[in-house]
Amino acid sequence: MSYERAKEILSELVSFPTIPTTQTKDIADYVTNLLNEMGVESVQVGNDETNQYNVYATLGPDIDGGVALSGHFDVVVADPTDWTVDPFKLDERDGKLYARGSVDMKGFLALTLSQFEELAKRKDKLKKPLHIAFTYDEEFGSFGAKVLSKHIDQLEKKPAIMIVGEPTEMKPIISHKAGFEMETIIKGHACHSSVPRNGVNAIVYASKLIEYMEQLNKEFASNPHEGSPFDPPYTTMNVGHIKGGEASNVLAAECRFDWEFRPMPDDDGHAILQRVKDYAANVLEPEMQKTFPDTGIEFIVHADVLPLKIEEKSSALELVSNLWGANDSDVVAFGTDAGYFQQCGISTVVFGPGSITQAHKPDEYISVADFKQGVDFMNSLGEWACS
Repeated sequence: MSYERAKEILSELVSFPTIPTTQTKDIADYVTNLLNEMGVESVQVGNDETNQYNVYATLGPDIDGGVALSGHFDVVVADPTDWTVDPFKLDERDGKLYARGSVDMKGFLALTLSQFEELAKRKDKLKKPLHIAFTYDEEFGSFGAKVLSKHIDQLEKKPAIMIVGEPTEMKPIISHKAGFEMETIIKGHACHSSVPRNGVNAIVYASKLIEYMEQLNKEFASNPHEGSPFDPPYTTMNVGHIKGGEASNVLAAECRFDWEFRPMPDDDGHAILQRVKDYAANVLEPEMQKTFPDTGIEFIVHADVLPLKIEEKSSALELVSNLWGANDSDVVAFGTDAGYFQQCGISTVVFGPGSITQAHKPDEYISVADFKQGVDFMNSLGEWACS
């Protein structure tokens, strides 16, 4: 495969403004049509009501095993006023490829498709199958991976190895934490602040709940996982946004806040969430409902992302290390789709070109040098599949 062809496909992919909750039918159709032109059969797996689709395809012999290459269609929001270039048009200058998704992670999608195009011309030489596993809504909570992993798990023949091509600077990532994206709504009872006994201040009870969560943070920090490669080596919790109340002389009828927590791979995230819920139900709500039974606290789980756990013997790490000459591996704090494929019994590693530090900000880019490293790796993988 060539750098120029991979860049050409990247230019097409970034032109789809696949920001969170945007339908992915168009980009899924683009990928499906491109694969059809190669003579590669594919299937779209998703939700007909929301027009969100994953794409799964296989190239090579009809046997069990092989390697799947996974990346996500969606990108984070891009405000054009913050960019010096059009975020949805590829711009190559100063040795960099600028566009939203160029590094996270349509660059990897383009490399995968370009390699498939090249190998499809000599598919009779393939000794091992290669698979595509492209997902939707990773940035919003890995919702596409949940659907696609179930589809793969039900196949008679499935990949033995999954490479999730997030930007890791070509260093194999063998583990990451889980992730819960939460919203909590405190329903109080409004009244004039001159007679506070006539109401329940939702902001006050929000602050009490947040203080309890901070106590949990201190508990986690004081009991780190000894010998863990994570930094920090414990579960973390954060309140990122809060809104409530109408005026300084009115007890707030409602307060809501968005928060997240990132459990260590071996911590039980649902048990941690239950501790927060139990405190709300057993301590705070009885106080609130003494006089006003219609008050209360609601918890909404917007996303519950699986961790990637360290495998005792990882065939995915072994393959990537052999092909790329990587002598060490690492862990990361950010979440990926990887845990869902690992849950299917597929050995999984996160590995791809570019740096995560260039993602999720204006003028996102992948350097030409990093993109060419991706070309080199794909060529090595192609030779391995033919060997």
